[in-house]
Amino acid sequence: MRTPLSALLLVPSVLLFGCTPHDAEVEGTWFAWLPKNSSPSIASGSFENPADGATIFECARGWDDEAGDWDPNYIGPRTAAEFEEARFIGGDCPRYQDGVDDRDRPVYVYESWCTEPRDAHEGKSVVDEIEEECDRVTGLDFHDWLGSDGYFASKAPIDAWRSSALINGEGDFQLAVHTDLGNGNDFRFQFSIDPDFAPVTCTTDEAGDPLIAYIDDAPWLEKWSEDEEGYTIYYLNAGSFQVFQGATSGNASSSLPSDWNSGFGYGKFGDDEMISEANAYGNTDEEGEGPVFTALEISERPEPDLDLYTSRADELRTNSDAWAREMSEVAGAFVGDAADPSYRFTHKVEDNIWRPVDTTVAGLDAWMEVATSWVRIKNTGKVEVGGSVEGDFQILLHGYDSETRVVVQGTFKVEEIKEDKYAYPVLEDERRGLKEFDGHSFCDGAPGPN
Repeated sequence: MRTPLSALLLVPSVLLFGCTPHDAEVEGTWFAWLPKNSSPSIASGSFENPADGATIFECARGWDDEAGDWDPNYIGPRTAAEFEEARFIGGDCPRYQDGVDDRDRPVYVYESWCTEPRDAHEGKSVVDEIEEECDRVTGLDFHDWLGSDGYFASKAPIDAWRSSALINGEGDFQLAVHTDLGNGNDFRFQFSIDPDFAPVTCTTDEAGDPLIAYIDDAPWLEKWSEDEEGYTIYYLNAGSFQVFQGATSGNASSSLPSDWNSGFGYGKFGDDEMISEANAYGNTDEEGEGPVFTALEISERPEPDLDLYTSRADELRTNSDAWAREMSEVAGAFVGDAADPSYRFTHKVEDNIWRPVDTTVAGLDAWMEVATSWVRIKNTGKVEVGGSVEGDFQILLHGYDSETRVVVQGTFKVEEIKEDKYAYPVLEDERRGLKEFDGHSFCDGAPGPN
């Protein structure tokens, strides 16, 4: 997935404001996983010793019998003492040569301390524990990246030395936060959300006159936020796409229109540039054998089985809870008491059952979605220039050209939102007819839904 350049152009504007602004009170925690083989920060040496204070996951590389040595870039434990350290997850035991085979090739066997049962570990040997740990790491169902490389994992509170909160030239609310990582390294994360997000379409009324209406006949933010208890939720869903699964469609995909994107996230951890993880969409049954609504060809589409759909949505919520625990219980994305759900990485599920069944191939009806990145705004605030606002966020960032992952969770409070004084004109508004463009206006200037 690649984010459009237009989304990335939002990023630099926060740098144009004066010296070290502190526009927001931000509290929270970041969790980072830097891969040994693809992280720009590791390759450049930005972090002098990335293993310091880190948990090290190594289930991708180990001992190479042919070379008689460790694989290049192996970062796991090597000695008996290191295997006893809790900071190492996985790894591989060293070998020694024990003769040659019938073709004169060296034969390597485990060091004896690797295979001996240990009383302090319920009789499990080092080899046993390695296997158990790596089975968990490589067996993740949803967040399956952790076994793809050796990772240096760390976490710390957000200690913001700079924050900028503004309404940018496109009318989006944008919050950028910098936190110091030491040794001259910085972690910058930011999000942009559209306060007036409400996808609309041009249609006609009963008399045939043009009319602007909500897509799917409802304001999306209200539907998304029905269970958010005093907050409005904005998903950082820029870059999302649907995969049309099933025998009739293969695995064709379709990107969501930009008008359906309510937010975007960006981050830079040391030298690692990242973008927010988009929502994951699907509509297959539990065996992955086809859409719940059974037919994508409109001419053959039956009435939807809403009872089946509701059942599938319940199953998805159960599965998503298990996927979230992968991040907390295996990857370590939690603070405080690991049993306390308020301190854990979470997912949000939208079943989209409120959407009327579409009569075209477009639309999100029959598509459930799992979100990992969002921003919530407390409904008592005003998201406008000069307004005050508070809320919370969870953002899962993944490397733009690496397997780096960073989760940042927290709260923010802004007493006065600034205006981006260096913004460019919003040409998209002109093209959509919010302003007249080349003598034409969107939907012939018809009234909107509100």
